[in-house]
Amino acid sequence: MQTRDRSDGTVAHRVMYRLADGTQTSRTLDSAAAAATYQNLLARLGAEEAQRVVEAQTSNTAAVPLLSEWLEHHLAHATGITDGTIADYRRLAVRTWLPALGHYPVDAIDRDAIARWMRTQAATTTRRGTPTSAKTIANAHGLLSTVLASAVVAHHRPDNPSKGLRLPRGHRLEMTFLSQDEFATLLRCVDSYWQPLIAFLAGTGLRWGEATALRWANVDVDSLQPTVRVAEAWKRGAGKKLGGQTRDLGVPKTARSLRTVGLPVQIADQLRARRGRPADLVFTGRLGGTVHHQNFHPRVWKVAVDRAALGKRPRIHDLRHSHASWLIAAGVPLPIIQRSLGHESIQTTVDVYGHLATDAHGIAAHAATAALAMALPEELPEAGDALVLEHAAVVDGRAVALTPGLMRD
Repeated sequence: MQTRDRSDGTVAHRVMYRLADGTQTSRTLDSAAAAATYQNLLARLGAEEAQRVVEAQTSNTAAVPLLSEWLEHHLAHATGITDGTIADYRRLAVRTWLPALGHYPVDAIDRDAIARWMRTQAATTTRRGTPTSAKTIANAHGLLSTVLASAVVAHHRPDNPSKGLRLPRGHRLEMTFLSQDEFATLLRCVDSYWQPLIAFLAGTGLRWGEATALRWANVDVDSLQPTVRVAEAWKRGAGKKLGGQTRDLGVPKTARSLRTVGLPVQIADQLRARRGRPADLVFTGRLGGTVHHQNFHPRVWKVAVDRAALGKRPRIHDLRHSHASWLIAAGVPLPIIQRSLGHESIQTTVDVYGHLATDAHGIAAHAATAALAMALPEELPEAGDALVLEHAAVVDGRAVALTPGLMRD
């Protein structure tokens, strides 16, 4: 960087750099701070992008914050989320779009810049050497969109350029579904102390953070239909501690997660025998402390999975998936499963488990056939044909077939 005195008494700061084709050029700025910022932009973004950012900054009469500055403003004024979630958002931004876009004024970011970041992110590997997942990019894009939307509300830019961008496709983390026999085998391989917790997770479909935060005050094992009320869940805290991140008790994941779930009779019997004080946690460690996933997984869960030798490696969260699959196999409608699992939207339930409802078209056809039975009665088969009884209805005193499913003698 070179400096020279102007005739009006001010100092000019000249930054020398080369373009992509090797041509040397320069830019003159009015302050040392602006020149230092431009040098930093050159190092991070290259000459063309740095030029674009500076032009966007100097073309505005009003002071427009950089995206990195607006992110902090946005997080500082966010409501309805925990400190741990705010810390997670900040870490996600740092790992994804902040290095590429943080030096842009919020009104200088356009769809092309966001698309370039997304393409670069998709080609970036994680610390484990694996490609950045489509889910991570989608989460990061969602955060960026929220931050830019708040900039629109604050009149720092006219629109949100992240809207409508197509997200990269990726494979959903493969779910493992356990049959009832497989779960029975696995449960027998779990240490007896922990069997009630594993049975509870599979029998209710609660998330790990919900089940391990459950208090006796929210358990009703004395009613004709025993239930649990999901009112709290473990949330990641903003701080760090030896061996992992701090955890705080808070409201569950979404508004729909605040729910009442029925308890299977066998689990209600287990809980009734070990009932504690209302404020106590239902599931605790052997010494009475809270149960931590990072300890439970290697010491209890992995050991049981190894012993069971099922030919598949379920995660603890796969107990929730298995629970849902059992309900679907039993014919429980997806909207009821949605409420039981605490999904915010039925679309989530359909996206995750809809493929398991392989007979959904048959169920729909049966219902439509029953509705049309008065107008379009289907004649019963001739003698020698036996009708499957559960597929028949009685209309005006005569049997009407609901499906063509026949069993011939």
